[in-house]
Amino acid sequence: MKAIDIYCQGQILCGNNANEEYLLKETGIDKVFFVNRALSDLKRDIIPNINCEISADTKTLDALICGVAYYLALKYNSNEKSAFLSDMYNSKRAIALSKISNIKCSRVFKQ
Repeated sequence: MKAIDIYCQGQILCGNNANEEYLLKETGIDKVFFVNRALSDLKRDIIPNINCEISADTKTLDALICGVAYYLALKYNSNEKSAFLSDMYNSKRAIALSKISNIKCSRVFKQ
């Protein structure tokens, strides 16, 4: 799935039309920022531009879309929508990260 598709689906989840932009007193939006923010939360490599292809399983893609929606809502929407998307994003992110182990122990503790 392309990063632009993830961004557009995140916009829809926020309640915006996919063809509209969140332009509130701004001349443009750095779409890749929102995608990269969610990618870094999911311990994935960031991308250089919005047209990059992102290869991931369905759980990770779902979490990415929710992450983009959450970060868009934080910047442009009401607190109620942000709170709802935060709960959804945190649960989908936990599911996507459940297969990743960051804890490595090189010492064995003896009792």
